[in-house]
Amino acid sequence: MKILFTITVLIAGIYLFIQQKGLEKLNKFLPQHQIEQATETLLANVSKNVDQQLEQFKNKVLNKKDERINELENQLQNLQTQFLAKAGKEKTQLIQQKERPQDFPPEQTFSATQYLAAESSMHLPSTLSSPTAQPSDKEFYKQRAIKRQANLQDIAERMNKTSLLALTN
Repeated sequence: MKILFTITVLIAGIYLFIQQKGLEKLNKFLPQHQIEQATETLLANVSKNVDQQLEQFKNKVLNKKDERINELENQLQNLQTQFLAKAGKEKTQLIQQKERPQDFPPEQTFSATQYLAAESSMHLPSTLSSPTAQPSDKEFYKQRAIKRQANLQDIAERMNKTSLLALTN
């Protein structure tokens, strides 16, 4: 009887073991198992899709960030060149201000014929037409030439000042 009991227990164990495998095989064909498999594949696909979208978003953000950084670098370079140009202008202006007097004295306005009038107001010596000119007559012509030269230099100096003022302003 012990042998029969042992054989029964062994057969029952094998039966239960086979029944578990059979149950698992049956479960594979049941809708619940198919639903579990579908959800697992769906979750795997969704996680893969989400990972791809996150990667694309990350790449977009990095590209935009790089573009913005490049734009800011270009703007910085432009501002630096503008700053250097302005600093150079200011430096040259300071140098020019140091080189020229700060305030020009107010200049008188002269008529176009002032210098001509000054020359014509000089008295010509009466002996000008005589062939024997006196040394005083020579001095008169020398004085007249000196005044004419001084007037021309004065005109040139005023033109120079005017052009410098026009350039600086």
